[in-house]
Amino acid sequence: MTARRRLTLFRRSISLFRNMKFQNHRKWLFFLFITLFSLWFSGYVQREIRIFHESSARDFFDFNVYYTGALVARSDTDKRLYSYKEIQDPNQPSEKVVVNPQLQSPEPDSTFGYFAKQTGADGQYLYPPFFSMTIVPLTYLSFEKAKILWHVFIFLLAGAAVFLTVRLLYEDYLTIALIAGVAVMMMEFTLPMQDLLFGSNITSIILFFSVAGLCLHKKYPTFGALFFALAVIIKLTPIVIVPLMVVRKQWKWLIAFCCWSVLLWGLSIWQLGWQNHREFLTQVMPAMSSGIPHPDNRSLSTVIYAVSLGNFLTYDEIRQGEYIFPPRTPILLFKMLALVTFLGLLIFFWYTNKSNSQLHIEVLLLLLWSIIFSPVGLRYSYLLAVSPIVFAWLHPLTKKASSMRLLLLSIATFTIFSVLPSYGLVVTDSFPIHLVLVSVMPIGVILCMWHLITLLKSVDEIPPAY
Repeated sequence: MTARRRLTLFRRSISLFRNMKFQNHRKWLFFLFITLFSLWFSGYVQREIRIFHESSARDFFDFNVYYTGALVARSDTDKRLYSYKEIQDPNQPSEKVVVNPQLQSPEPDSTFGYFAKQTGADGQYLYPPFFSMTIVPLTYLSFEKAKILWHVFIFLLAGAAVFLTVRLLYEDYLTIALIAGVAVMMMEFTLPMQDLLFGSNITSIILFFSVAGLCLHKKYPTFGALFFALAVIIKLTPIVIVPLMVVRKQWKWLIAFCCWSVLLWGLSIWQLGWQNHREFLTQVMPAMSSGIPHPDNRSLSTVIYAVSLGNFLTYDEIRQGEYIFPPRTPILLFKMLALVTFLGLLIFFWYTNKSNSQLHIEVLLLLLWSIIFSPVGLRYSYLLAVSPIVFAWLHPLTKKASSMRLLLLSIATFTIFSVLPSYGLVVTDSFPIHLVLVSVMPIGVILCMWHLITLLKSVDEIPPAY
């Protein structure tokens, strides 16, 4: 046997050995995934049964409002979704101002208030009219059945968002399933996820649409734009992505986004009338722009407002009108800070990288920014940080990061998702301590943003990890 022949056989043996090792590795991954998933799923079912068995009137608060809004949307009445209260402006007695509808009970004489008496909804509908149309199919079920279906649905979308986030960095679907599965198991026990499931909020839908749009953007920008358009018409916050697309000259995406938006808003106006849309844009939205200085609102606005007031307000105080006319100085300061930081991020993106190679990181950064600079960022809103955190930990450059950077990323993850800092709020009545504890989640977001910003120094496309 010639030396060349022996070398060829040796190479084939090595190749066969590697293939066998790879197959064994995949088999190990598969059975590890099945084992972990089955153990977690059994616990998940047990917790779900207990939740529905022990649920109270305060549980599923948000979904009750959605369900009531959908009943209005499918009714034969005037379909008025909003039930805000107007009072005289003390500075201009001839004018009326809308009381911030957050945490306010619906006006009993309104159309929404009429249906709320039947469903027991204790909050007002605060979303764009289009969203009420999407819930209409659930109104053909009883509220008890509809809330179970909705509860499972929003959890599945949160899990799907994690899967798509991992897909941004990995190609092998078995590896993706295992990593995403572990991340979902951990996510279920975090404070934002527990709050979201408790109130049955829509944040996981916004997260899913945003990540799905990001995943589709490179190959299918038209369909990616559709997911972002859906996210914006359900909750306006993701609109922060549009200026980034302008900076990055994503004209095809922008044209598609405008077309989808016109189509969706046109459909909404056709079905629900112009009055609902006018009231939402000119009455409800401006009234909510001042936020609420309650410890559960982890927006930076709460920190600024609380410092100016010298204390936080309780839900009862807010409902009774303690914050009807908020001081203008902290509101102006917060809005200026939001504008400056947003423009600063866009300029930084353009200055750091003139190409579109890091668009996915830039979108995740803006999602993080939107959490702390939205006037209202309740604890479940921080579920939007799941994808940026998962992406940050899995990024190839993170695996080579210094111990200090990894420590800061660990602190960011803990402060965003752990319930422990919130327990501290009930231990003491000290305002300074409360202020620090309320600032913990925003600080975690800022640390995560800092880590992602350091990743922007990589100008090449992020390669698949495995």
